[in-house]
Amino acid sequence: MGVFPRCGDGSNRRRRRRRGLATILSGSLVLLSGVAAAQTGISRGDRYAGVPWGSRSPVLAQHGMIASEQPLASLAGIEILKKGGSAVDAAIATSAMMCLTEPVLNGLGADAFVIVWDPKTHKLYGYNGSGWSPKDRSLKQMQAQVDAAYRNAGMKPADQIPLLGPLPVTVPGIVDAWFALHAKFGKLPISEDLAPAIHYATHG
Repeated sequence: MGVFPRCGDGSNRRRRRRRGLATILSGSLVLLSGVAAAQTGISRGDRYAGVPWGSRSPVLAQHGMIASEQPLASLAGIEILKKGGSAVDAAIATSAMMCLTEPVLNGLGADAFVIVWDPKTHKLYGYNGSGWSPKDRSLKQMQAQVDAAYRNAGMKPADQIPLLGPLPVTVPGIVDAWFALHAKFGKLPISEDLAPAIHYATHG
C-alpha cells in the first residue's frame, strides 16, 4: 500500500509537467550521446570489467607512454623513462610490477613474447620467452605420458599436449627474457629497472 499526494490542485499538475519534460530531455540527451558515440566511432564496452557503457578516452603523449592494467606498473615504467632508461628498461620495470600487483594474470612463472623496434639500426627484433620443457624430458617420453593421460581420462590419444594437469608445465621464461632483452637494449642497470617492484614488495 502506498500514500500518494492528491493531484487536484494546479501546483501538482505543474510539477508533473516539469517531471515529464525532464524525463523527455534526459531521454533525448541519452539518444544524442549514443548518436555522437556512433558518429565518432567510439567503441563501447572495452573496459576490463566489460560494462556496456564503459569507454576509453584517447590519450596523447609527446615523449613516451606506458600502458598496463595496473596504475602502479605504468608509473614504474614512466619513472624509468624519466631517468633516461630505454623502452626496454621501462618495459622490464612495468612487467616486474605487474608480477607483483596482478599475480593472477602476470607472474614470475609466466612467459614473455616481445617485439622490439630499434630506431638506430632500423631493425625489428622478436624474442620468444616461452618456457622450455625440463632438460631431461625427451619428446618420446612426453608422447608416452600424453597418450597415457588421454587413455586414463577415457579419451582417444591425441597429438597435442593437454591444457590442464602437470604435463603442460614448463620452466618459466619471463625472468630470463628480462635479462636477455636488457643485455641488448638496456641503458640503466637492471637493478634500477627492478627497484620499483622490489620497493613495493618490501614496503607495500
